[in-house]
Amino acid sequence: MARIIIIFFSCLAGAGLVLGTPVKLAPDVPSPPCPRILKSPENMAFQLNTLLEEGKLEEFYQSASRELAKIDDEDEQVRDMERIQSRLWVFYYVAAAPFFQMEEKPDEMISWSHSRLLDYLTKISAVRHMAYSRNDAINGDTVIPTILRAEYCARIIKDMRLSYDPESEKKQQKKGEEFMADSRNLMNKKKLDFLQLQRRERLFQYKLSTASKRNDMVKNNIQLLEEDFIAMLLRSFPGNAAKIKKYLKQAGYLNKEIPPLLDRTAGRTPKTAFLYK
Repeated sequence: MARIIIIFFSCLAGAGLVLGTPVKLAPDVPSPPCPRILKSPENMAFQLNTLLEEGKLEEFYQSASRELAKIDDEDEQVRDMERIQSRLWVFYYVAAAPFFQMEEKPDEMISWSHSRLLDYLTKISAVRHMAYSRNDAINGDTVIPTILRAEYCARIIKDMRLSYDPESEKKQQKKGEEFMADSRNLMNKKKLDFLQLQRRERLFQYKLSTASKRNDMVKNNIQLLEEDFIAMLLRSFPGNAAKIKKYLKQAGYLNKEIPPLLDRTAGRTPKTAFLYK
């Protein structure tokens, strides 16, 4: 039994090393200016792009997460233009990159098993940094970086809201019942022996646990993301209801959902009253 468990986790560890097809980025997310950044192998934007082209989504999120963590340690006074441009590209890639996908087949390994929440955590970190870090100008222009940050935050929040399933627990229970019935059928037909059945059940339970943790991650963080997003929009577009509502709609909010959103984030104050009209 111990040998089987070791083999099982060795397979999980090795699955993420397989070179995949290029990661498909969301085509409607606008990329930053200054594409020359992508020609420098020493630049983080170049490295992230390379990982995506090689299909290494888990390694991409690991690298992006480490890069975002460096922001807190940076001296705000010494960042050069290349660093500013590169950081905007990092935000772009994190916003445009897809979430990890769960393999549907019960016997199929999870290639990203060692980073079950990393994609969510990286996107959450990106929103937080975009919302509160200084909006540096690029070649004297602060408008384009401001607009792009709003676009990227809106996209991340939209995708996270869409990924949340309030019926997840019921669906997982149904999947569990169907899985057990299928396993019994395979055993009766002698297509599985006892050890194969145990391995299959461990993998399935691991997948259920992963799906539950991911769904809870969104549920527990979405309001914090909303608060960050509203704070950024109010600071970036003060008094401009049309602009703010534009990006809220890009994040997936309907007109009727905006007042409740404001109530649970910034609240009705003199600074937000214009958004209730």
